[in-house]
Amino acid sequence: MLQYRLQHTFPYADIEVINTGLTAINSFTLVDFAKAIVRESPDAIIMYAGHNEYYGTLGVGSNSKLANAPWMVRTLLKARDLRIVQFTLHLGQIFKGKASKVDLSETLMQRMAQDQRILYGSKKYTQGIKQFEDNLDLILKQFNKKRIPVFLATLVSNLKDQPPMLASQQTASHHDKNVLASLVAQDTAKAIALLQKAIAADETNAVNHYKLAQLLADRGHLTEARVHYVAAKEYDPLRFRAPEAINEIIKKKVEKWDNVRLVDIQEIFNQKSEGGIPGNNLFLEHLHPNAHGYYQIAEAFACSLHDAKMIASEWPIATSHEGDFSDSETFWNKIPFTRVDSLYGLYQTWMLKEQWPFNQPMPPAEDRDRTFEEKIAGGLSVKTIEWGEGMNAMYEHYLKSGDLDEAMKITESLILEFPFDMRLYDRVGSLSEKIGNTERAFFYYKKAFDIQPSGKWAEKVFITGLKLDKSEEVVKYMEFAIKNNNGRWILDHFWGWWQK
Repeated sequence: MLQYRLQHTFPYADIEVINTGLTAINSFTLVDFAKAIVRESPDAIIMYAGHNEYYGTLGVGSNSKLANAPWMVRTLLKARDLRIVQFTLHLGQIFKGKASKVDLSETLMQRMAQDQRILYGSKKYTQGIKQFEDNLDLILKQFNKKRIPVFLATLVSNLKDQPPMLASQQTASHHDKNVLASLVAQDTAKAIALLQKAIAADETNAVNHYKLAQLLADRGHLTEARVHYVAAKEYDPLRFRAPEAINEIIKKKVEKWDNVRLVDIQEIFNQKSEGGIPGNNLFLEHLHPNAHGYYQIAEAFACSLHDAKMIASEWPIATSHEGDFSDSETFWNKIPFTRVDSLYGLYQTWMLKEQWPFNQPMPPAEDRDRTFEEKIAGGLSVKTIEWGEGMNAMYEHYLKSGDLDEAMKITESLILEFPFDMRLYDRVGSLSEKIGNTERAFFYYKKAFDIQPSGKWAEKVFITGLKLDKSEEVVKYMEFAIKNNNGRWILDHFWGWWQK
């Protein structure tokens, strides 16, 4: 989304957004990544990290044997460039592979979370926070040394619609029974009073905080409800969601390092949620945003890049072939987000939540034939169809059915994934011209020429540019085409345009 946003804000610039994110990695891996990233001399770094300090690779509650020895992890990472160390690690993997088997019935979340009860304020809880702070300093130090601007984001997670993750394992107390009885009797005020009393006796009970938050929210007391939703997350011993202390560290490091700028995504998510309580309006499950949530993150980074005068000191009004991108909602409506993208996200969420620690059954199958989009999304979800294969099948389907707008979305999505596949630029240009969107054809033909300067692309830019009355802008393409292609053919087009 950020790549698309910047491309259409700066259509003449060559902008590349490289995503180095991987599943279940934490700050130890990022320290190692930072060395390689610095060598690429990026113009800027955007960072969103901190949720995996407990159960990510080398997390303090993970199944890693090194998790409780951060000094050893750092030493090993530093020594890993030595060939003897690489050889030793390779041998270790071989013997480990022979000796151990992975239980495929367990999810990655379950395999990673060895210690499933990390209590608030405990040694491991504190260790996870300190590990993040120390590693973040090491990362930012490397970027500061090279004077690379860093855009460091606060973290977000689902507060409203994610109860404490192992709530069912908590022993019921007399308070729970009395609260339940009050709710059955529809005496909400009594239930609230009982929960407040229970929390006063034990403020670390995440379930009581969550129940109280729900009751307060139902009564419209959103400010007080938010306090307890946050507390429910903070005291949840299964620490897949980062504690608030991680965001406090992020803000502290912004003050410490002069090349680091804060991108307060937490505040943005709060503003976009009723009562400042993010839930399923922006999330798929406990912490992964839905499409609109990811859009908010992309837009936050774009706005921060603008404020820092990155790319250009003055940003143009972000107009494109689809309209005015200066309006945030307009941009959201023009992202090439397909029906299959939406269904795929839904199916993946169902599959995840069916397993530990959510254990929520999938919705029952509907008694009807599945749509084409549902079949493709289902195949992608269970990995019987590869993404590129699925996208191409959808493109052919929409082309045959005459739905050129959806075919266009598919093609733009493919270009974002495969920006050097020149066949896609032919496809998107042809589609654009078929539906009468010459501006979009012009945009993509220019991109194609920038990637692969040739007479073919120069001709296409020149011809579409003339149709848009951009004669001065396309003169250089005409000159290139005359030099590298059939000059008479180009001049005929120019003469035809001139006579109109």
